Amino acid sequence: MRLKNISGKMKVTGLACVFLLVLLMIFFYSSWDKPEYTSDNKEEEPLMLWIASDIHFLSPELTDGGALFTRMVESGDGKMVGQSEEIVNAFLETALEKKPDALILSGDLTFNGEQKSLEVLADKLDKLQKAGIPVLVIPGNHDIESPYAYRYVEEKAESTAPITEKDFKEICGSFGYDAALSRDKDSFSYLYQLSEDLGILLLDANTVNAPGEISQGSLRWMEKQLQWAKEQGMEIVSVSHQNLLPQNDLLSMGFVMYNNGQVFDLPEKYGVNAHFSGHSHIWHDKTINGLTDTAVGSLTVTPLGYSVVEIDETGEVNCHQEKLALLQDESRKLFNTITDRKVRASLSGLSLDEEAKEKMVSFAVAVNRDYFSGTLPDTELLKRMEGWALWKKNGKETFWYSYLESIFN
Repeated sequence: MRLKNISGKMKVTGLACVFLLVLLMIFFYSSWDKPEYTSDNKEEEPLMLWIASDIHFLSPELTDGGALFTRMVESGDGKMVGQSEEIVNAFLETALEKKPDALILSGDLTFNGEQKSLEVLADKLDKLQKAGIPVLVIPGNHDIESPYAYRYVEEKAESTAPITEKDFKEICGSFGYDAALSRDKDSFSYLYQLSEDLGILLLDANTVNAPGEISQGSLRWMEKQLQWAKEQGMEIVSVSHQNLLPQNDLLSMGFVMYNNGQVFDLPEKYGVNAHFSGHSHIWHDKTINGLTDTAVGSLTVTPLGYSVVEIDETGEVNCHQEKLALLQDESRKLFNTITDRKVRASLSGLSLDEEAKEKMVSFAVAVNRDYFSGTLPDTELLKRMEGWALWKKNGKETFWYSYLESIFN
């Protein structure tokens, strides 16, 4: 606690000064209560964090849902952009009901960096904070200085105001950054103290000067925070947008931080064992030397899920996936349709009978959907299926064969 120095006209000297100082010390120490991080007496219950990523929220004001917008969504990767407001509203209403100890959003808050989208989303998130639920955010690669910030009107995509780094801090500063224990001067990275013995280290790998990586200055700041936390006996959970560890060896380039080796060395050095990320849109986790990077998928891609993380008094971290109770059939259908079209395109140059082609397509669609959803069956069982035998026989020269093989490995 810092005491303000108040200047005045009264002068005190000698014993009178000492006497006054003693009285002031007695007053302040007797009236000062240390902050309680467990004011609701939940100290024996696990802390519960909700972590979601890749919302890709698009303000309804920026689309008429017309032909161009529809074609764009149907040629994408399965994001339910047209229903993003409905999804976000349902997610936040569930959070208000369940009251997690914190809600963390690990980047790609907006569809393609539209300032209007971020402003509308921030108004929605503010309602949670007013209800006593801390909201912590970091930017993703889609959020700042995007050249694709558009408004969709009929057959036209019109430019709309993009988000600058200054805009992001002004609009989202109240979500963790302004109340942080420490803030990195080179990025939107910060250390937020959630409880007396738990800190959340949020890492921004999407600055204009160092896109896709943690800059050297930010790495130095990061190490200072981890060293300080260790000295204080504070457990740390770290969060980034890009993956810290490769979730899939074939799809690591562009999904993993470019300098992930340097970044990984620091949590490993200071005993951090739980990291969470997004970006790749898949539900998956990878563990190296005791540090697990859990990719939590995209809130707007099937199965419209988020991660519930519980941390007990010993620091043990447990997490599981929860799904929203809406648009499940629609999101699954969109994802299947998009995958089906891409797989058929890859097979178009091969001489296949129709029955073999349909079995290969069906197999690839099911595996890809379950892989993204985090519900993939035993891969040894999948390898024994007829669909995979047909891929090995007919499709080895295609990207989809390599991709399916990377999933199994």
